[in-house]
Amino acid sequence: MLRRLATFVPLVGALLLTGVPLRAHEPLGFVGTIQTVEKDVKNFTLLYKENGKDETVQIILMPATEITRDKKKVARNTLAAGQRVKVQALGCEDEPPEAVLVEIVDRKSTR
Repeated sequence: MLRRLATFVPLVGALLLTGVPLRAHEPLGFVGTIQTVEKDVKNFTLLYKENGKDETVQIILMPATEITRDKKKVARNTLAAGQRVKVQALGCEDEPPEAVLVEIVDRKSTR
């Protein structure tokens, strides 16, 4: 028992020291309109509806985030205020969601 504990404690300590997040990131999805895009294109503000009410969320763009239009990859600087997008992201309650995929869609699309 003591041997197992001696192995477990340093492992947990190493994880805490390396800064590995121990919180789970949940898959999230949003469909909405981009309100603002930061100049460095590392995040944007999205307006979407939840339960019939307008809500906004800050979406973080990671280096691996894929941005598409018509199922083809496009550059990050393609994102602009007023565009309708579908966002697949990972997030937890106390941090802004991190986008995995941002799909630029037709203004009339709600799917």
